[in-house]
Amino acid sequence: MAEYMKKASKNLQASEELQKQWHDPKAVLIQYQQGQKVWVLEPVAPRALQDKWSGSHLIVEKKGEVTYMVDLGTARSPLRVIHVNRLKPYYDRADLTLLMATDEGQEEESDPLPDLFSSTEEDALVE
Repeated sequence: MAEYMKKASKNLQASEELQKQWHDPKAVLIQYQQGQKVWVLEPVAPRALQDKWSGSHLIVEKKGEVTYMVDLGTARSPLRVIHVNRLKPYYDRADLTLLMATDEGQEEESDPLPDLFSSTEEDALVE
């Protein structure tokens, strides 16, 4: 029995090392700041059409290297420690619309639509 336990432990270690080699190069560590708004991935959506991401929630504090205390704003569990893999940045739509509308690189014209009929004067008439 001890022989089988040693073999199982050895196989488990080999499997862990292989998974770590596969995971580490693809992993990207994202840092969040206190007070930043985030989306939170809900582990199980109760219904098929219910959103998997809920938000916006606030980062209260950084608990560890990859965990954050998040204010969920619910009465049952207002604060929860959540792994960074279940978080993504939240951007307000008003801020995004404002960024898209105020592009400093372009000059404003009085009419943003092109003049399609500028060359269709008398020279375009068929005799």
